[in-house]
Amino acid sequence: MKAFLKVGRAVSFPVDFSSFLPAIERNEEIVANAKSQIALPNEKLKFAQFWFIKLDNIDDIAFNHLTSGDYHQALVLWGKKDTLSSLQNRTVLYLMLKNWTSAISYAEKLYASYANEFGNKIDLQANANKESLINQFVDCLISEKVDLLPVKNSITDSDWIAAINNKTSKPIIDKLEKALETAKQSKSNGSTARLNAGNKLMSIVKTELPKLKGVLSQLQYQVLADKLANEILQCGIDYFNDSEDDDAPHKAMPIQKYALTIAVGSVAKDRCKENVDILQKIINSLPPKEVTVEAKAINKELEKFCKLPDKISHSVTLLNATKPHVQAIKNKLGSTNSFYLKISTQVVGNALHNVIEEVNAAMSSLESRRSPYLTESPTDKLLKLFALKQTIEEAWKATRLMDVFDLEPEFRTRYQTNRSSLKSLCDQIGVSTSTYTSSTRSTSTRSSTSSYAPSRAYGTSSSSSSSSNDTNWGCIIAAIIGFIIFIIAMAN
Repeated sequence: MKAFLKVGRAVSFPVDFSSFLPAIERNEEIVANAKSQIALPNEKLKFAQFWFIKLDNIDDIAFNHLTSGDYHQALVLWGKKDTLSSLQNRTVLYLMLKNWTSAISYAEKLYASYANEFGNKIDLQANANKESLINQFVDCLISEKVDLLPVKNSITDSDWIAAINNKTSKPIIDKLEKALETAKQSKSNGSTARLNAGNKLMSIVKTELPKLKGVLSQLQYQVLADKLANEILQCGIDYFNDSEDDDAPHKAMPIQKYALTIAVGSVAKDRCKENVDILQKIINSLPPKEVTVEAKAINKELEKFCKLPDKISHSVTLLNATKPHVQAIKNKLGSTNSFYLKISTQVVGNALHNVIEEVNAAMSSLESRRSPYLTESPTDKLLKLFALKQTIEEAWKATRLMDVFDLEPEFRTRYQTNRSSLKSLCDQIGVSTSTYTSSTRSTSTRSSTSSYAPSRAYGTSSSSSSSSNDTNWGCIIAAIIGFIIFIIAMAN
């Protein structure tokens, strides 16, 4: 070869097997490199595992068939008896044909029966035993990108199964660990980067993690799966917390749900489930897409309202500002839609809170003067009475605005109770309610269990108070009316 290659002459041999293998490129550098690779005994043994061996007359005849292109007849001859050479040659031939299952099947028999003898045939100094030959064989196939996992089911030898598991799992684990680290590095790059990192990690895990089931021990698999689940989950959490996208919950949910599906340990599973449940509640409270604009406008008005004092005038402003948006939602979703009823009730609940608070405050102020009333002039008493009457007039006007809003059934009952109490007070104190008409509007039998917008508790002085005040007008009417009549008499 050296002589031919030196003068540029092509070199070929019958055992190049051009019928089965790609054309072989040879030059002085390639030949010198090949020679150096088989100089050491163990290296020679490694390459010998992947080439033919000739030990008897059957091998001579079989090689004649191979060189003529008839590999079927060669297989027939080598299949007559399991010997060192027939097993080795069938292993190599099936590797040439890319029949990995058959190749490993014959290699399995070869190394189980002839491991030491095979090493001695190649080089007496080679350290050959069953375990080393199996590991070297599997390593070489994996380096050539051969997928051995589908082959594993046809193998019975535990040494082979262990070698394939160990060798095939490492590159998969390395790939997953690298993807995990890449995702973690996105933490300080903003919400979009976290979402993209979560989706990318999820995509890789979907492809690679299933390959490790049955390959790793149960504990090894759990540790890795839980690490991946926690990072995917965290990507979704970070994105949602930092994002201002209207559809952030919907974008975060797929990776959150996937994290839950791959978590194995109870701690990881519980954490994933808790966050998925929280996100689902948020999604359930979101408006339908077709009314997102109107819902945002109402939410903005409610946020402004909750920062203002508990005055009826602010309730009137809230009702007038939100009414067209509420009506638009009704037109799009229908009068019985649960979201429509929920947000309409939310507006009225906030407005009614201020009405109750200011009326209660006005009546309490008048009632507190009962002890020292003899020191007050008739004019002062009339002024206080006039102020109370004016407050109740404003409350009734606000109530008339609330009447046009649809309400959830449970809240409607409470609303009507307060409305009836206010009307009785109006009648007693002389506030005209002649335009009053009883509401007969039908409402849905479904009720909301969560709030869409920030609100204060209905019928209380603050969001943290109890709701016992929402019907207290009726409780003090009798005492107040008696006192009012006494004041009028004194003024006269």
